[in-house]
Parts: sequence; structure tokens; C-alpha cells
Amino acid sequence: MNLRVNGIDVVPDLNDQAMIEVCVCFPSELVLELQGKNMNMDTIVDVNGNVIKDKFVQLLQVKIDRMNVSNHFLQKWPIINDSFVSNYFGFNGIVRLEFNAPTAFHWLLKNR
Repeated sequence: MNLRVNGIDVVPDLNDQAMIEVCVCFPSELVLELQGKNMNMDTIVDVNGNVIKDKFVQLLQVKIDRMNVSNHFLQKWPIINDSFVSNYFGFNGIVRLEFNAPTAFHWLLKNR
């Protein structure tokens, strides 16, 4: 599974993890492009339909102006097309994370 963030390829380490830093000017958006997941090989389910193994990208931490955005917030964000989406991305496609406020301070107040 491949990930591009704002057009930049993300290369995982030997543990299949990656930490990236992206500068976002307000207002703006962060674009995550996920490609290459084969649903027949990369998601393994048991006979009851429970996922046993899966390839995915998970957003674990967001910092705005060196301030951590809380884990509670990460579990309810992003919201895309007025639908709840989690911080777990297990599909091919594009996710747009909107920073729709004039400043980081305004965005943090709006989304707390």
C-alpha cells in the first residue's frame, strides 16, 4: 500500500511505520492519496467475516503550532462530505483533511 501526502511519497521504515511533517498554511487542506491495496490479498478475514490482518494507514498524531491535537479529536476527525470517517484508512482513494479556518488558533477553537 502506498501513501502520498500533498504529493510527497511517504516511505515507511523497517517496521512499516512512518512519521512525516507537513507544513500547512491556514486555510488549507491535507491530501492523503492511498494506492496499491489489494483487497483480496491485503485484508484477511475469518469465516465469520472478522478482519484478522489488514494493511492500513492510521493517523496517530497531529500537532498544530507544536501543540498536540488530542487523541479524542483524532478519533472523530476527519469528517468528509458530512460523513464520519476515522483516523484509520484501509482503502485505496483520496482523503482530504480540511483546515478551514483563517488561523491555527481559530481552527483549534472551532474543532475542540
